[in-house]
Amino acid sequence: MSKIAGTIITIEDYLSPYFKEIKVNDGKPDAYTIIFNENRKYEIPLFQREIRWTSDNVKRLLSDLNSGSKFLGNIILSINSDSYEIIDGQQRTTIILLILYCIKKIHGNAIEVFDNCELINHSFTELKSYIDNDCDLERFDEIERVKIIESDKYKQRDRIKDLISSLLSEDILKKRRRASALLTNLKKSEVNIIVSQADTEATSIQYFLDVNLKGVKLDTEDIFKGYLFSKDTSREIRSLWQNNKQLAHELNSFCNDKNKIKTESYPLMKIYEHYFQCELEKNEDYRDKKISYGTDFCLKNEVSIDGTDYYEGTHLIEVICDNDFMKQAMISCKRAIEIISNIVHNSSINDEFKKLFKCNDIVKKGKTVKVDDQELQCFYYIMRTILLNKDVTPKILVFKYILEYLDEKSHTKSEYKSIYSVYTAAILFIVFSTKKDNNTFTSIVNQENFSLKLAEWIDIRLNSIELSIGKLGAAYKYAEQEDDESNRDQQFICKAVAILYNFIRITKNKNDEIEVNCENIPEMHSFFSNTEKYNLEHFIIANSGNLKIKYNDKTISIPYSRSQSQILCKRKIVQ
Repeated sequence: MSKIAGTIITIEDYLSPYFKEIKVNDGKPDAYTIIFNENRKYEIPLFQREIRWTSDNVKRLLSDLNSGSKFLGNIILSINSDSYEIIDGQQRTTIILLILYCIKKIHGNAIEVFDNCELINHSFTELKSYIDNDCDLERFDEIERVKIIESDKYKQRDRIKDLISSLLSEDILKKRRRASALLTNLKKSEVNIIVSQADTEATSIQYFLDVNLKGVKLDTEDIFKGYLFSKDTSREIRSLWQNNKQLAHELNSFCNDKNKIKTESYPLMKIYEHYFQCELEKNEDYRDKKISYGTDFCLKNEVSIDGTDYYEGTHLIEVICDNDFMKQAMISCKRAIEIISNIVHNSSINDEFKKLFKCNDIVKKGKTVKVDDQELQCFYYIMRTILLNKDVTPKILVFKYILEYLDEKSHTKSEYKSIYSVYTAAILFIVFSTKKDNNTFTSIVNQENFSLKLAEWIDIRLNSIELSIGKLGAAYKYAEQEDDESNRDQQFICKAVAILYNFIRITKNKNDEIEVNCENIPEMHSFFSNTEKYNLEHFIIANSGNLKIKYNDKTISIPYSRSQSQILCKRKIVQ
């Protein structure tokens, strides 16, 4: 293999058409000199991909450069005689040259743009001519037009035209002072130039394949961590990240009672996502900004904060740009993961769990009201059931409950009892949700009185006739083989619906607000803890063998296959 050498240089040094001699490892035995000839031309070989960047990618780059000079990654060149082939980095090189072109076009001589090397794209040899004529084929005569079209081997014309149009419309480039500042940042930005003396085209192609087919791409967590660490170089933020990573690993790698590993029950990045969904809008800097972002933590819309525009695709950490907020996020998530781990890894409540509930209600005799152990056990079961369920979406309700009420402060008993709203909403989602419900809880948890909003949503959802039909299906499909791993989700559904219809009560208080409460704590505690005594019998099983359910003045009946001898008791659903 030919000799390979690399070094960091500025974009101006890389693209200016002047002679440069750059020494690598100067004074060492492996010293090497990279020669950049005057008036060199960079070439994009035919084996390269067509331009893949979109206007969103361009906006993201402009946004980055607007904040300062950047490191723009690796550029791999294959140099042979006077040929400078771009093996990796042709997309960035093309876009940077388009930015320079657009600044010149908008501002002319008002902004001095440095001279740049010519780029020859072998899959679109007439690219320069096409761009110089504003990407308008009507400007060419018939012969030239055919030549342009035939030279565009990979049909890149429309993409190039759209990219230039997008650049020309950007305020960052249209406003002279901003464009000048961006140009300065661009010139100072750096790339890692890696050069090889390729002996054949086959060698160059092999380099291309090595770069693009080997290795693992950065995932959401890698990128999140990179932005987090770049904004705050303190040891504290790194320590918090490492602690959370370790805690999340322990949380997601516990053994269930069948000694099978359950992984990723609540992934770390989903925990961070839930934190932002719960807490971001509580910060006055971001309230009412309508910040929308995806699971990759990148903006799905443009947003302006304190006079700074952030484009679609900008990472959320860059938008927040607040080390104190991010540090608090790490601390809050750490505590939440610890609480979740305690719930998940224990079969019953312990002192650590009990200490989380500090009631501040005062009764006449001057004693503080506490949540008794029996109800705390119900609280525990509720939270554990949701956290162990395969559906991740409802977990945000438990997470919000932890942030809101298990925060080392005192709260009223009624606030702690909002866990019943959490459980009811989770059941309704898990058993009856459709795809359109996926964002249901996201719009609730960032509101100030989230438990009240949740109760209102529950009231509306319970009045749906589809709910009764869904309940019947859930009960009828109950799986009796408890040892069968595949049946556990169905068992959960059946029991969850039984809890919903036998213990949960939806009422209005004196302020005409919806409240969700449990009617009979001792019996629900037994229902949770004693699987032999309580199970499907909490549905109405008539002597005829039919399952009858009355809801909203409607009675629905369906045959039930389980024999009467197995039914331990019968009870009515409270109307």
